Amino acid sequence: GIETYYNGTFFIRDLSNVRFADIVERSCSDNTGNTALGIYECDESDAFIQNSVVPSAKISLGYLTGNKDADKLASGSYRQKAAEGIYQAILDGYKEME
Repeated sequence: GIETYYNGTFFIRDLSNVRFADIVERSCSDNTGNTALGIYECDESDAFIQNSVVPSAKISLGYLTGNKDADKLASGSYRQKAAEGIYQAILDGYKEME
């Protein structure tokens, strides 16, 4: 399944990190047909997200240790659909800030 992580301490007026993470997860889940497992605040060990000063999210598209996820991640069409979902989420995030 798909999990998404965000920085809970940073936000801008029109688009919080939690909202952006939600947009990314929904878009990728809708595009790939994979299960959305939830959005979570990152912890201090995730320096990239923790130190971000712009709306950002880290998405996990599945786990190689999971049989179903490993098969999906090995598929070029799944990765393409995930990339398209991320692209659409970025566009949708910009629309929310307008």
